[in-house]
Amino acid sequence: MRKILVFAVILTALQCACANASAQEKSGKEENGIVGRLVHLLFHPDVKYDTLYIGRPWGNWAFSLNENMMQHHYNLVIDGKSNPISNELTTSTGIGVAYRGVGAVVSVNFKKVNGKTDDKDFGLRLLGNRFSTEIRSFNVGNLHNTRFNTEMSGNNHLKGVSVNFYYTFNNKRFSYPAGFSFSKVQKRSAGSVIAIMSFYHDDLWLGHDDEFYQNTLALMHPNYGQHAIPRDSITDVLSGGTTRYLSLGAGYAYNWVLKSWLIHVSIEPSLMVWNERTVSVSDVHYSRETNAEKFDIEIRSRDYRVPYSLLDFCCSGMASISYSWKRGYVAAYYTTTMSHISLRDMDEIIGGRSRSIYRTVKARLCIGCRF
Repeated sequence: MRKILVFAVILTALQCACANASAQEKSGKEENGIVGRLVHLLFHPDVKYDTLYIGRPWGNWAFSLNENMMQHHYNLVIDGKSNPISNELTTSTGIGVAYRGVGAVVSVNFKKVNGKTDDKDFGLRLLGNRFSTEIRSFNVGNLHNTRFNTEMSGNNHLKGVSVNFYYTFNNKRFSYPAGFSFSKVQKRSAGSVIAIMSFYHDDLWLGHDDEFYQNTLALMHPNYGQHAIPRDSITDVLSGGTTRYLSLGAGYAYNWVLKSWLIHVSIEPSLMVWNERTVSVSDVHYSRETNAEKFDIEIRSRDYRVPYSLLDFCCSGMASISYSWKRGYVAAYYTTTMSHISLRDMDEIIGGRSRSIYRTVKARLCIGCRF
């Protein structure tokens, strides 16, 4: 509920900003001051586009039904051997409403309502012909090994936030909103070079807590109830890590128009101009007295900073297909973001030459009507 309220406040502010910028243009008055110019630059819905290529859809209001899917994939590659983990596919059903291109989608995850998952996801996306912004936060658990299809500790999590800024150079003829928010109509095929700046932060924990090691040690010492176990240890156990980076890049996007159909494809590779990657390992010291019910466990964690590499990069990609008519549309789109970070100087700690590959995928099916 708190996130919905925050979203509503932000949305209201943006609606006011757009209305204010639009009113200023209609009155023929220029914005006064830095704040006014910034509002006009970022949020003005129509900045002198070519009406032979871009147009407004019919009506001021739009309502939509949406089915959303999202999944996170994390892969640690050690000496060429893949160790992939991911969360369960998250699905939600949403209802959207928009006025003149500014709107909101409220989605419900029925698994969460039924208590079958604690995964959380919140997103805010503003698409314009010139500037586009996407902000997303997430907190997912129930990670499992997809290579062997085995479950991991139940207390693991992957949580973080990502922020993407896009600038469209050919903003007079190419429209991002036409393929995703449907607040514009692409009349003729057109493409554009896209500049992108991204910030990303996550925290991965594999759930190696006291309960996990109690179960692990019970398997290692199946006859521990019959005799005492002297103090021993398990060292250099990978327990998680954190990732932060800032990237800059450029790519290309294209809208292909075929009568009432629109197909969008875009890709934007980026280089990390700054990153901080930390690998966390644990030393587990344990012992057990005769007839004791549990092991006496002490977990000592250490963090290692991964050196920056000029070859670290990330890449975003989007694709959509939609069919529109005067009073409505049906559409499907897919977006993905991946990052590649070389874990330099971590050979002895992790057990070989390694790198991490993270990927998130999002998809949406929607049907909308206009009034």
